[in-house]
Amino acid sequence: MVEGRSYLPAEVRSGLETLKQRRLERMRLSAQNEEGGNPALAARSGGDALRSPTNCRVRLHPDNNTGGLPGDVQGKNPFAKRKVEKFDMSNLEWINKIPECPVYCPTKVEFEDPIAYIQMISPEAAKYGICKIVSPVCASVPAGVVLMKEQPSFKFMTRVQPLRLAEWAEDDTVTFFMSGRKYTFRDYEKMANKVFSKRYSSSSCLPGRYVEEEFWREIAFGKMDFVEYACDVDGSAFSSSPHDQLGKSNWNLKNFSRLPGSVLRLLQTPIPGVTDPMLYIGMLFSMFAWHVEDHYLYSINYHHCGASKTWYGIPGDAAPGFERVASQYVYNKDILIGDGEDAAFDVLLGKTTMFPPNVLLDHNVPVYKAVQRPGEFVITFPRSYHAGFSHGFNCGEAVNFAVGDWFPLGSLASKRYALLNRTPLLAHEELLCRSAMLLSQKLLNCDPRSLDKLEHPCSQYSVKSCFVRLIKFQRRARDLLAKMGSEICYKPKTSPNLSCSICRRGCYITHVLCGCNFDPVCLHHEQELRSCPCKSSRVVYVREDILELEALSRKFEHDVYLYKERSSIRSCKEAEISDANVEHVPNLGITLDFANSKAGSSGFITVDGGNSSSAVSILTSSAHHEALMHSEARAINTSVTKGTCTTDESSSGMDCACNEHGSCNASVMECSDDSGSENEIFRVKRRSTLFDKPTSETKTSTLSEQQWPPFFDCAM
Repeated sequence: MVEGRSYLPAEVRSGLETLKQRRLERMRLSAQNEEGGNPALAARSGGDALRSPTNCRVRLHPDNNTGGLPGDVQGKNPFAKRKVEKFDMSNLEWINKIPECPVYCPTKVEFEDPIAYIQMISPEAAKYGICKIVSPVCASVPAGVVLMKEQPSFKFMTRVQPLRLAEWAEDDTVTFFMSGRKYTFRDYEKMANKVFSKRYSSSSCLPGRYVEEEFWREIAFGKMDFVEYACDVDGSAFSSSPHDQLGKSNWNLKNFSRLPGSVLRLLQTPIPGVTDPMLYIGMLFSMFAWHVEDHYLYSINYHHCGASKTWYGIPGDAAPGFERVASQYVYNKDILIGDGEDAAFDVLLGKTTMFPPNVLLDHNVPVYKAVQRPGEFVITFPRSYHAGFSHGFNCGEAVNFAVGDWFPLGSLASKRYALLNRTPLLAHEELLCRSAMLLSQKLLNCDPRSLDKLEHPCSQYSVKSCFVRLIKFQRRARDLLAKMGSEICYKPKTSPNLSCSICRRGCYITHVLCGCNFDPVCLHHEQELRSCPCKSSRVVYVREDILELEALSRKFEHDVYLYKERSSIRSCKEAEISDANVEHVPNLGITLDFANSKAGSSGFITVDGGNSSSAVSILTSSAHHEALMHSEARAINTSVTKGTCTTDESSSGMDCACNEHGSCNASVMECSDDSGSENEIFRVKRRSTLFDKPTSETKTSTLSEQQWPPFFDCAM
């Protein structure tokens, strides 16, 4: 094995030297600026402007980073490895303790409607945070051909990723930064394959377990300085050829976020990386650090070609525990702005934090693993933190999407963005209102008995309950402002969606203007609105169709009440069935499918080849943990009452965010396919047809965001 920088190609070494020269030049200019009274601004580590609040960067303090490469703090080499005591890497046996996530193999019929299929498997798959779906359809036009022939001018820039662990203290953080080098798809492939073959003297794929150990050894003790990773590259590798079976299917990620069942199709403006896919072209040990999707959205990632990827995923309901571990055992207090999980969440938004999963296992945060191969999709569920790395040269593609059951968590994400004063990518309030109005139209235009075939019941319930809470909050806030002497005016439905000048939320329904603040303010700022001296000169602008929204809210409120009644009866019956049958579950690494979903058609096969007792234990404890969480959350919500407004509705949407689960895995056969590559390494191999406490206290954190006087209690 050849270690150290000597194995790197000449062009990579040359690129590093160029970066160092640029760093010295920037340091010189920085010193000149400071002499002239203009302190240099901290460099930002890349990403397009639309996603800059949450892209690859951490909070950098100007006094510690007045120039040079991001992460090059006080003259330290950002690539130099050092022993990090907080991460014990002396023993890698913990790798065997991470169970695999479910794997689903849909039939071609099931594969026709991706949104329906994902909703079908969600009750069990969401409990793992991530799952794999093996495509029964192969791409007849390989990604290499698409990116080199269908898009002959395709080039991309890489980011440099230091391969080391960090103390995550003020004087030691990790930042990914632009390399300044542009590659064609073929040039990057040649470079990446040369790195792999020189390290392992081989051109063959290596076992996933071996590469996983190699990655963590390298990042902790190895000699390899850095890797280059092309992440967030605009474009798609799905072919536009009418003969490509996968490209013309609904699983083509270029069209995925705009499918009939996706909430994001209602957005007026496309968002790169959210509604439009991006490419991720990696090499050996290139990584995607721990992060959660923007606005807690779903994501779908397709592996086009090349070496495998290892994924780690955290269930969405374990996210508060993940953030607590990051806050207490990963980050030093000196880099956290604030306390608790929100402070950690702020740093995690930088998407550069990488630490071994055994830290989570040691503190009882569940972690699951997936090894993604070409022809496989990986789904991440709302609020699921995930991370991973590549086993060699590969090309993947990802995009976000959402269905109705995302709205409760989307609302929580919107609150957290406002708390941290981060610009949201989505206008959550507008998206919720548009979804509610569209659902209302479907109710009017179709037989209610067949509506469940068009809209999943859980999605319906989430949209209705979240919409009802929003309109209640808006109504009470406006009534109090009117009593305080504010003037009520109506704005056209076509007026633009303004952003709050204080917290940056969208003001789709209502915004407030006054003589001392000419910028719009949303209704979530009770203190500012009460302390404003304008009083009678304050104007509250409301959408002119507010009466229609109010009427729709009253209709949905009735539906939510009926849904709760039916659900409580059904839950009692399911509990009786569960108690009667739980002792008869065979020890095969599976759980009962209480949701009675069709996922069973894919087959229940053990993940661990028969050694399933640990899997059963994990699933059972997870289900018990969830039951406690829901019972405690409901107890909190039903007991809190302020003034005239109870917060009972605040629990309704969240109950649908976490569903029942099981385990599903399936073995598949591999077939080779021509990738259009001259290099034999990693030739495409495709599948055949075949806010601060533990989870139980999450609601307490949510309620703390609503500590307003009475008219603010029902804030979404």
